[in-house]
Amino acid sequence: MTNTKTGILDDDFLDLAAIKQKLAKAGLHNVYETENNSLLVSENDAVRVEVQIVNNAIVTDKKFPQIGNTIQIIVTAIFAILAFAFDLPFKWLLAIGIGQAVSYFFHTPKINKLEAQINSSFGE
Repeated sequence: MTNTKTGILDDDFLDLAAIKQKLAKAGLHNVYETENNSLLVSENDAVRVEVQIVNNAIVTDKKFPQIGNTIQIIVTAIFAILAFAFDLPFKWLLAIGIGQAVSYFFHTPKINKLEAQINSSFGE
């Protein structure tokens, strides 16, 4: 997914700790620091947005839903059963692909909502 600039930083936002405090004030408490010097804001394992400082601006990056999330597993199991019942070709490939697609479309609105909540916490 593409990066979205959310605004130029003020002097009090120059480090990740200050950004983390600002997110906590906005009610976003599941914030974790990553190895690449950014923050990962998550609602659950499938709904995550990365926040980082790039050229004195806060940049958000939507993360693809984690493979193996509950929605994907349930849909994959259902389509695997159907693929074997109707003797479809490429049974596992079809079931896993459909499971991942359904998971993506199910979680995308939640990811967009989380990104909007992050952006609004910085006054954008």
